[in-house]
Amino acid sequence: MFRRTLPVFPMMLALSLTACGDELNPERVPPQSVWVTSRVGTHSELRTLSYDLFPGGYLGFVREGTPSLGACATFAPGGSLGVDGDSRACMVLDLDNAVLGTGPKKFKVAGQSSYTVAGSSATFTPGAGHSPEIKNAYASIFCAASDRADAVQDVSGRVVLEENSDTRLSGYVVATSIGKTVGCTFGDKTEVNIRFDIAR
Repeated sequence: MFRRTLPVFPMMLALSLTACGDELNPERVPPQSVWVTSRVGTHSELRTLSYDLFPGGYLGFVREGTPSLGACATFAPGGSLGVDGDSRACMVLDLDNAVLGTGPKKFKVAGQSSYTVAGSSATFTPGAGHSPEIKNAYASIFCAASDRADAVQDVSGRVVLEENSDTRLSGYVVATSIGKTVGCTFGDKTEVNIRFDIAR
């Protein structure tokens, strides 16, 4: 398994990720990485891949202009990009249209996402304490293969928008998805600890 040395972030960030009750342990899921665990082989051996290349985020717009925030990183076998086996793992969060440009925000994610291949879409059922500004949340893996399957995930964590202006969206996502990932490489658990800084 290929692993890349991760950048060291200030102690304040490490403390912020552990002091607020998040379920991720920064020693196990370091900042700027996505960890995907799956069961493989005839004996269902647990395998964990660390996605830690090109960490960051994107902001897209789906379904009548709904903003979609992705916190992502890339895995490349042997450390070489552009060869078979490259993939990108993301936590995708659809936001309320009114969120963008309204200043710093903190959101809790708690609920269940259900993805159907037939509709090529995911629906979200919020749980206790979930912030209504987060309309959908699910883990997805993007790669060259096109195989997809229906997926149900229990998602929890938080989204912090440190800057949320008309020109920039920056902050971090700390979240866990338990259940099959949406996409071509099926994980059973996805853990995301990613900072993003997006020019708008």
